Amino acid sequence: MILYKYMSESAAKLILENRSIGFAKPDTFNDPYELKAAYPPQGANPLALFIDVIRSCGKQFIWSDTSGVLCLTRNPLNALMWAHYGDEHRGVVLGIDVEQAGFLDVQRCLVPAQFGNVVYTHTRPTHALASFKGSNPISVGHTHHYPVGHEEKLQRTFLQKPACWAYEEEVRVVKCLSDRKGGTNQSGTFVEVELPDKTLYCYTLPDGAIREIYLGMRHSSLQSISAAKAGLHEYHELCPELSVNGCRLSRATWDIDSFDVSALVAERGS
Repeated sequence: MILYKYMSESAAKLILENRSIGFAKPDTFNDPYELKAAYPPQGANPLALFIDVIRSCGKQFIWSDTSGVLCLTRNPLNALMWAHYGDEHRGVVLGIDVEQAGFLDVQRCLVPAQFGNVVYTHTRPTHALASFKGSNPISVGHTHHYPVGHEEKLQRTFLQKPACWAYEEEVRVVKCLSDRKGGTNQSGTFVEVELPDKTLYCYTLPDGAIREIYLGMRHSSLQSISAAKAGLHEYHELCPELSVNGCRLSRATWDIDSFDVSALVAERGS
C-alpha cells in the first residue's frame, strides 16, 4: 500500500538523502484540537468535574509528550493539499510503501497504518471511554505495540478530527517515543532534528520504502525539458528506484493529472 506525504522540495531531498522521515508530537500540529476527543471530563458535581479535568489534562499531556505521529494521505493529486502543504504547488509529494517501511507492524507501532484512518466528525465526543475489561491494560505513554481491545481509546486520542479537515483523507502512523536509549526503543531508532518551531523524530526507512515522487505544477523541474532532464537525474542520483511523476492541470476539469517525467524526457529530450 502506497501512502503519500506532501512537502517542500528541500524537505524531500533531505528525506531521500538520509533515508528517514520525521514523526512529530501532536501538540506541535496546526490543529489545536489534537487529542481533545480522548478524555472529555466527567463529573456529577463541580468537585468531581474539576478533579476529572485535571486527570484528563494530565493524560492528554502524557500522550502528546510521548507519541510521535506521521501524517500521510491517500491522494497525491489533491489540489487543496498541494496549496496548503506542497509549497503552493512548487513542492513535491513522496509515495511511501508503508509495508516496506514497517508501518504495518503491530509490534512496533502504537497505531499502524492499516488502523490509522482519521475519522472526521461535526461534533466532538463528550461521553466517557468504555471501561476496558481485558487482561492487557494500556500503559499511557509507554505502549509500543498496537494494543488490541483499546481501539476506541486510540481512535479518540489520535484519529478524530473536525469535519472541516476531511479533504485531507489522512492516514496516521503513531509510534511511542518513550524509553529510548541512544535514540532506540522498541518502536525503532529515532534521530532528533531541532527545527525553529518543533522537534522532528526522524525514523530510518529501509531501502525501497520510498517508491514515488510527484512534482508540483510550479516545480522548477517542470518549466522546460532541460530542467526536467536535470531534475530527473538529480532525483535518481538520490534514489535510483524512484518513479518520478509530474503534475499538470487536467484539460477539461479543475482536477490535477499526473504524467511520467521519464517518458516525457525520452520523447522530447532526445
